[in-house]
Amino acid sequence: MKNMANWPSGQYALEISSIDKFGEKVQSYSYFTVYSNNDKTIPVNDFDWFSTLKDKGEPGEEASFLIGSRMQNVSVLMEVEVKNQIVSETMGNTEQRVEEDECSN
Repeated sequence: MKNMANWPSGQYALEISSIDKFGEKVQSYSYFTVYSNNDKTIPVNDFDWFSTLKDKGEPGEEASFLIGSRMQNVSVLMEVEVKNQIVSETMGNTEQRVEEDECSN
């Protein structure tokens, strides 16, 4: 896939087809989303969109993610859970844009 860095943000479908050794057509489909961490709007037309930027780490390190919605005036509740217990809650608002949040504990 050439020049993918120049593609507009959005959802894409990839279709691959070939003929197997028995002469039968074989097809595979994959759906994926292209976006930039610098985008100010989400790349899909969904009520909610979430993408992790950093989802693994050592104790004390921060996780980082993008969250957004195509809807206006959407409230977002973020809860941080450690060992099956909620240790913090944050209420926010997102309005048709992407927000980068970090959480740690």
